[in-house]
Amino acid sequence: MSSGGHSMLVELDTRHNDGLTVRLEWDRDTGQTQIVVDDVRTKNVTAFVIPPAYAADAFRHPFRYAP
Repeated sequence: MSSGGHSMLVELDTRHNDGLTVRLEWDRDTGQTQIVVDDVRTKNVTAFVIPPAYAADAFRHPFRYAP
């Protein structure tokens, strides 16, 4: 975490498909990457950390990696 207590997330990529918005984000402070899936139909948002080596594949296939 940064000194202000907030992570500095950088949006690396976003895609929209079939009512879902999928974002790939990188935390500038920790180096972690995460996937965020926003389902506009159900209003559910799911976010999970993913190892950087799998980030591109997880962005294309988020439910394969979701906990």
